[in-house]
Amino acid sequence: MILNNRIFGYFNKAGGIAFLAIGSVPNLIIKDNIIKYNRYGIALLSGNINAYICGNIIDSNNIEGNPLTGGSGLNFNANSTLTAIVSRNIIRWNLWGVTIQGTAKPNLGNLNNPDTTDNGYNFLYGNYHNDTTIDLYNNTPDSIMAENNYWGTTNLDTIEHHIFHKPDNPSLGFVDYLPIYMPTYAVTQNPELPENFRFDEPYPNPFNSSVMLKFTIGRNNTSRLIELCVYDILGRKVAVILKKQFAEGSYSILFSAGYLPSGIYFIRLTDGVTNIDKRIVLLK
Repeated sequence: MILNNRIFGYFNKAGGIAFLAIGSVPNLIIKDNIIKYNRYGIALLSGNINAYICGNIIDSNNIEGNPLTGGSGLNFNANSTLTAIVSRNIIRWNLWGVTIQGTAKPNLGNLNNPDTTDNGYNFLYGNYHNDTTIDLYNNTPDSIMAENNYWGTTNLDTIEHHIFHKPDNPSLGFVDYLPIYMPTYAVTQNPELPENFRFDEPYPNPFNSSVMLKFTIGRNNTSRLIELCVYDILGRKVAVILKKQFAEGSYSILFSAGYLPSGIYFIRLTDGVTNIDKRIVLLK
């Protein structure tokens, strides 16, 4: 078990956590660690490993800067006896998000079985190098389950563009990433709610990669369809962050814009009656 550690490398050849097992590791648990500023985050490099990887923050493992020799947040490289359940991790700002090689079989989310430990809930976004975002790279001939994860956007075309699999190379397996998970946190029935609709100032602003957006549906509003979209300075819609029904309450959502170029953008929040625009500045 590897639990509750802070693994910060700061040296271009220092890795985070690596396993090259001799024999078998039937119950490897890597949980609730913060793994940052290493050459790579977590690497499992041999068969006969069954791992549970949960609740880790795997962030900015890009210290070497060479995507050909490192930079994965999570790397699985072995035969099909390397299996893992990967859930509730934050995997962001690495050179690569999750890379899968050989015939390794990690499970990043499968809603089609009664076991809830593999229900996804990973945050995979903003993993990029050389102006290319790769949040998941399936370099195997087999399909990979990655359902119910948050990819920084609800735009399915954008998510597809950030996943490398069979549509990119017919010899590879599919990544089953649908349905996606959209994190929204509500505080309902709050007596201090305003009477009407409100959109708070985005924070931080200017920002690098991710910005927090908060809005409130007031006491005098009924449940309604809320749409939150991003426009560039020319008025072109570049992202749909959410489009769903909300009741009264206060909500917050993290928008990852790592795939967009630096510049000025406008966030428009609409409930079908009122439109509220906020100006944001993305600086990379």
